[in-house]
Order: sequence, then C-alpha cells, then structure tokens
Amino acid sequence: MSKMKYISDCKDVPLDTFFCETCILAKIHRLPFGRSSISTKSPFELIHMDLWGPYRTVNLNGAQYFVTIADDFTRNT
Repeated sequence: MSKMKYISDCKDVPLDTFFCETCILAKIHRLPFGRSSISTKSPFELIHMDLWGPYRTVNLNGAQYFVTIADDFTRNT
C-alpha cells in the first residue's frame, strides 16, 4: 500500500480504507507439501511434466501451448 501513493491513478484514493480483493487473494499461502518418500539416485530417473495453454499470445511458430519438463534429481528445467 505504501507504494500506491506513487501511482498517479491512485493518488486520490484514501489508502486507509482501500480494499483490493485481488491483492488479498494473491497473498494467500498454502501449507508446504510434506516430505516425499521418493528419492532419485540419477538424472532422468523421475521427471515431472506440465502442459498448459492455450496462451493468448501466439509465438512466431504459431504455438499457444507450453510444456515444462523438470528432472527430479538435478532440478533442471
């Protein structure tokens, strides 16, 4: 909130009574995940993958989806 006074559109907003639902929801924290019983001993023994999209902006090749691959052992993505 202390930074909002520097934004021209927010100069006239009374900061002591201002409420932003998005700000509250963005700061919600989850409890940490529990310890995993899986332990990898070498790269590519276990990989995690995530596919998401479509993204609103198409890249130069026309793709709208992203795939993320993470190696459990090395933590490389």
